[in-house]
Amino acid sequence: MKLYRYEDRVYSTVSISVSGNETYGLTPVRLECYDFEVKTETPCGYWIEVGFSPKWVKKGTGKRFAYPNKRLALESFNIRKHRQIKIHQTRVSRAQEALILAEIEERSEELLTNIIPERSKTT
Repeated sequence: MKLYRYEDRVYSTVSISVSGNETYGLTPVRLECYDFEVKTETPCGYWIEVGFSPKWVKKGTGKRFAYPNKRLALESFNIRKHRQIKIHQTRVSRAQEALILAEIEERSEELLTNIIPERSKTT
């Protein structure tokens, strides 16, 4: 029996010209499906080997590392990527808010410096 997991991958590239100049880059994103041979099946789950390490994968419904068919594995991949997008959108939003607060702080300091000239000498 096999279990499946989809992951997205980007690989580094390097090209060296005749003159010896190196150019580094990345490949486009690739969607790859990995299959894992079940080593042991228990009433509650499966033992698979990931790399050189054993990994336990639960049976039943819910989130798990790998799935018994590619359709479920792809559904899990989609859920993981939507969650990843949401997390990063939240991080971008917080960073934008922080930049706005920093700009407000900077402008208020400039205003105070212009209104109270002595303040610029003490800070």
